[in-house]
Amino acid sequence: MTAQDNGGDKGEPRKLRVLVADDSSDAADSLALLVKTWGHDARAVYDGRAVLETAQAYLPDVALLDLGLPGVDGYQLALQFRRASALQDVVLFAVTGYDWKNAQIRSKEYGFEEHLLKPVDPERLRSLLDALKQRLATQGGGRP
Repeated sequence: MTAQDNGGDKGEPRKLRVLVADDSSDAADSLALLVKTWGHDARAVYDGRAVLETAQAYLPDVALLDLGLPGVDGYQLALQFRRASALQDVVLFAVTGYDWKNAQIRSKEYGFEEHLLKPVDPERLRSLLDALKQRLATQGGGRP
């Protein structure tokens, strides 16, 4: 994707690439659709084992990972993202039904920037994505 494709050359707002991983296809699709309505690009994945392969092909700016994915949980995926050179800089948001204090601490330990509870608060997510978009624009970051 070129900067022009991503809104970078025309003064248009930069689109984020958002990967949503949840074993509930309804939850993943709904969240991806919501993100798209805000002008970003989004892809949904329903199988923990397919997340890394999809991420390496898609190169998201941010990944919303369900911590309770069967097979490969969100914590294991976070470690795999950090080990894959092409994915080390992807911002990770944990999406979970676990509100326990130790779940929040554990998600931070695994490199998640945010811990979002299901159902995800749309205004909080939009605010986080807007802040990330601004941060990447300021840093000149993002994917080519």
